[in-house]
Amino acid sequence: VYYLAAVALALLVPLILLAGLWVRAEFAQSQRDVETYLATRAAALSQRLDDEIRQQLTVLQAMAALPSLDGPDLAAFHAEAARMLPAMPQWSLVSLVEPNTGRQILNTQRPVGAELPLTTAPDVVRQVVQTRQPALRTRPPQSGVLFGDHVVLLYVPVVRDGVVREVLAAGMRAEFVQRLVAEQAHDPRLLTVVVDEREHILARSRVPE
Repeated sequence: VYYLAAVALALLVPLILLAGLWVRAEFAQSQRDVETYLATRAAALSQRLDDEIRQQLTVLQAMAALPSLDGPDLAAFHAEAARMLPAMPQWSLVSLVEPNTGRQILNTQRPVGAELPLTTAPDVVRQVVQTRQPALRTRPPQSGVLFGDHVVLLYVPVVRDGVVREVLAAGMRAEFVQRLVAEQAHDPRLLTVVVDEREHILARSRVPE
């Protein structure tokens, strides 16, 4: 009986090992499939957001090329920006910033000539001046500013004669990001969340609970 039991165990051990390896391989494959599925969905949403941001930056760059900014003629540009805002309902404001001081010299939330606060992101203004490239920065809800809600700020340089004269900024409402997320087809088993560079939540597919 002992010999028979030993033979049976000797036969079972390789089978158990093979079964364990098969289960492990199947689990690893299932995990890879889940990771691929999640990465694909995240990449699709990221691409959608990137495309929208690029379109908005293109509009802002076109505004930076307006002749009214040659001087600049602040009254003329303020009127032009105010006329364009209804065509960009996702924007809450357009602002013009001095590159050296970071002082706002125009904001569509206020009439021309009104006293305006400093920009909330002077480091980004300096970056745009140095690189002459667009930049983005999110701003959490704040009190004591012209627009206190959560916004995504888009910056582009205003270049004349090879010099950055001003920096043009637009404030995109964070609710617009939420709307883009809501437009995507969502798996009810998943929670999709978009966070900014400070890890503040900009949008989510459903309530976390």
